[in-house]
Amino acid sequence: MGVCIRTGINLVLDLPSIFWKQLIGSNPNLDDIFQIEYRFFKKINGILNATEPEFSSDDAVYYWTVTLADGKELDLTSDGTGKDRQVKYCERYDFVQRCIYTKLTESSVQCAAIRRGLVKIIPESMLNQISFEEMESWVCGDKFIDIDLVRRNTKLVGYTVDDEVIKNFWEIFESLT
Repeated sequence: MGVCIRTGINLVLDLPSIFWKQLIGSNPNLDDIFQIEYRFFKKINGILNATEPEFSSDDAVYYWTVTLADGKELDLTSDGTGKDRQVKYCERYDFVQRCIYTKLTESSVQCAAIRRGLVKIIPESMLNQISFEEMESWVCGDKFIDIDLVRRNTKLVGYTVDDEVIKNFWEIFESLT
């Protein structure tokens, strides 16, 4: 990544904002979790908005664990009893807070290692002064696609620009950019 920034050669990476924010030393937030963990976000929203009867129903049983991105369950208790201990209604805010903290910090060790490598090539003061969007742009390039440039450099084999399938292709292509 540092070489990309130094040379202007871009990598094709489609990584969420939570990654880029951690690289520049910015704190991720709930919006970043929502971007990649919609089901998790929906679950915690349901927990927070549930009435006590809804929360205590047989359909809504929660344990002191959270599922990580790799599918593993992480125990949120200090004594290792999370898999066996149900979350009580009066504990739901603490439970949600621990889940959110875990999701926000889940990749922090890996991102910190990447950042350590980056600051060997790029001055740390530079990383601390840019936005996560700028960082992504420096590494991956702009997300802009010059449709006219693509069209001018497209070679049609067995088709002409007037063929219906080609017209449809360009119409769809333009709508996606």
